[in-house]
Amino acid sequence: MEERKKILLNIIVGTIIAIIIISIINLFPLENKLNETFLAISITDPPLIPEGVEGIYLTYSNVFIHDQEKGWISLNSSGEVNLINAIDYAYVLTINKVKVKAIDIIRLIVEKAKVSYLGNNVTTEIHSNEINVKFEAISIKENEINVINIHVIPKLIPIFENEFKLIFNATSKVYPINIYEIFPGINKNDLIKMIKAKRILPIKDILVYNIINQEFKNLIKILNISLYNNKLEIFVENISNKTVIINSIILYKLTTFKIGKIQKVKINFITFLVNYKGEMFLPKSLIEIKNQIIENKGYAIKPNEIIKLSFNGEIRLLSFEKIEKLHRLMDENIIPLEKYTVIIIGSGYANDKEIVIAKG
Repeated sequence: MEERKKILLNIIVGTIIAIIIISIINLFPLENKLNETFLAISITDPPLIPEGVEGIYLTYSNVFIHDQEKGWISLNSSGEVNLINAIDYAYVLTINKVKVKAIDIIRLIVEKAKVSYLGNNVTTEIHSNEINVKFEAISIKENEINVINIHVIPKLIPIFENEFKLIFNATSKVYPINIYEIFPGINKNDLIKMIKAKRILPIKDILVYNIINQEFKNLIKILNISLYNNKLEIFVENISNKTVIINSIILYKLTTFKIGKIQKVKINFITFLVNYKGEMFLPKSLIEIKNQIIENKGYAIKPNEIIKLSFNGEIRLLSFEKIEKLHRLMDENIIPLEKYTVIIIGSGYANDKEIVIAKG
């Protein structure tokens, strides 16, 4: 029994490390929890500029967000940003306390634009005094710092010798930024103060993170999952134009809560490996997991192929629980009607993640 616990402990440590490395889930200390919800909106992407342009200064008089339930909400923010500098940095237009659940439009009210051309400020015509960025609704997490970055895709067009027109492309985009990946371990209240003071966020690394995650979604896709106490069945499709090696599957449930000053973190999970026949099996050690990934072992799913991955047998999740300084390690069964997360990991950063409700 003691030997089995050592094996299970190895697996949980390895799995948690793997999850952190590939940035699939993030765990933050509960004592760093905010009591209010913040939304920061930032802007990036330099415009397409003619030779000789040294700066494009955009003055905005307000920022609005559209909440799906409450409609338009003013954030009462104004300021100026030099778009040419918004390459490796995201300029923070506003950071505010909000009470919204999901937003689907950001509107920037442009007051004026100024262009520095060959050392002189020149006349700049604005095509529109509104920048409306529409997108699929983004959920706003309660008691967190939410950051949404705007890709405005502006274009500067010469009209006369010393006159330009500034146009903002209708295909402007947004994406959420995980602020804790830029500033890991920082106290949330200190982070808010820093954002307000500096008004810029380094985004070079986070852009790579977003590109990788986009690549994840462009390779494989989970079509359907069935989960029982003695069976796991997953249908996966290769939606890319190249063969992907599916090597491992993680099934987990994360629970965190706080009662008074007592904090509790609990993760229930199990790791499966996949062999070259597409059969799921349980690893015996962390080394087996590591070798599977390093040696790129697993099932080679071809472009447009759909495969059913299944495990038949009792599914016992390892439960790791931390309450203050107390740590507990035990086995637990799948609980019917509970929500679990399934992550499929493959070669070339292939990944997909879906939530499944366990059946009785």
